[in-house]
Amino acid sequence: MKLTALRTRFILAYVGLIILGFTGLAGIAGRQLSTAARQDYERQTLNEIQLAARGIERSLDAYYKGQILASELDDMVSAYETQTNCNLTLILPPDAHNSSLTHGQPMSDEIYQYPEIQAASQGQILLTQRRNSDGELTIYTASPIFSRRDFLGYIQLSEPASNLNNQINERWATLGIGVLFITLLSLLASIYLSTSLVRPLKKLQESALALSRGNLSHRAPEMGADELNEVARAFNTMATQLEAMIEEQRAFASNTSHELRTPLTTMRLRTEALRYDRTLDEATRNLYIQELDEEMLRMSSLIDDLILLSRFDAGRAATGADHIDFLRFAENLSRTFATDAAAKNIGFQLIPPHEADGLLKIHASLNHVSILFRNVLENAMKYTRSGGAIRWQIQKAGDEVISVIADNGQGIEPENLPHIFDRFFRGDKAHSREIQGTGLGLALVKAIADVYGAKVAVESAGKDQGTTVTIRWKIAPSL
Repeated sequence: MKLTALRTRFILAYVGLIILGFTGLAGIAGRQLSTAARQDYERQTLNEIQLAARGIERSLDAYYKGQILASELDDMVSAYETQTNCNLTLILPPDAHNSSLTHGQPMSDEIYQYPEIQAASQGQILLTQRRNSDGELTIYTASPIFSRRDFLGYIQLSEPASNLNNQINERWATLGIGVLFITLLSLLASIYLSTSLVRPLKKLQESALALSRGNLSHRAPEMGADELNEVARAFNTMATQLEAMIEEQRAFASNTSHELRTPLTTMRLRTEALRYDRTLDEATRNLYIQELDEEMLRMSSLIDDLILLSRFDAGRAATGADHIDFLRFAENLSRTFATDAAAKNIGFQLIPPHEADGLLKIHASLNHVSILFRNVLENAMKYTRSGGAIRWQIQKAGDEVISVIADNGQGIEPENLPHIFDRFFRGDKAHSREIQGTGLGLALVKAIADVYGAKVAVESAGKDQGTTVTIRWKIAPSL
């Protein structure tokens, strides 16, 4: 495994923290276990010497009275040695000591130099440690023996200190095995966790690489129900949006080149005719010049629309905050379109709200508002036949001014309604060639409305059933 790999780093960090943490805890726990083991040992040893003193008390009293032999007293002490697993020695007055007593030793001044005997002479029990005659480190303790209130002697207990060390080492070994077992479990858990984390990440990496190679239809697989699956879903959403954006860019480039190629071809044909055809009369020349002028105006309008759309897409279009009296704006715009509609034998009507005396003000760029409503009205004019009618009704509802622009013209087929805001989309391709326009009007309407938080809805019952466009715009709060 490479040290730079995410899985390796995860395992090393996880196991390293576990080892450091448990080693520290084991050190603290080990010291506490050692202390507890020593205390338990001392408590047990003190209990054993006291029990031995009480158990031997009657036998020793009987020995003093001549009721039992020294050998019987030895057997009693040996039985307690077996029970306690320690060496026991009776320390008796010189006149009571019998040389045949195996576990006996006479009292002397040297005996009282030992701390445990000194403590026993004062009625206390003390645990001490020193080397015995063989040089082995040994633990000693002693207890006085009384028969009623008569002092009979001392009983001394000795045990190799290695017994205590063995108990402490056993506890350390148990603790070490536990730490090793937990570390092993932690290692296995870290391998499992790292695998469960790295495997989905590798799948995401493969999906990202596939996407970068141009496979826009590739999607990341499902990865369970955790956060990584949410990342996969977000990745798939991003891939879908990226695919749609690239497809839109491709269509945009194709449509733009088509929209520019057509007028350029027309202009080239006209300029070649004007330059090289000497048979053209003055009227034809003037007609060609007029057509060139119209095509240039159309191209200029197309380029202006494209620039404005690109600014809205990039978020670089200044929104503006002009204080616009919406009723006055609508009346001024309606006068212009009413004249054009009359020239085409189309009826045009502006219907203000009932509370016409109240001012409806909105905050926006006057240029953007003009572009939005001009495009909607121009669409209505283009697709309404002679003898038709256009009605612009303005209403106030709550904190919104609602514009409903309805015509009884060509209408929109149901399957085309979801695409009307797409750039360069024109529902009836054959018929649209007869109608002037760039195919960007409604795309600009939607872009401007989105920037200002306005809402645009287009409805049509179908072909030749007319179209209704509803625009909702927030009214500026009064000062």
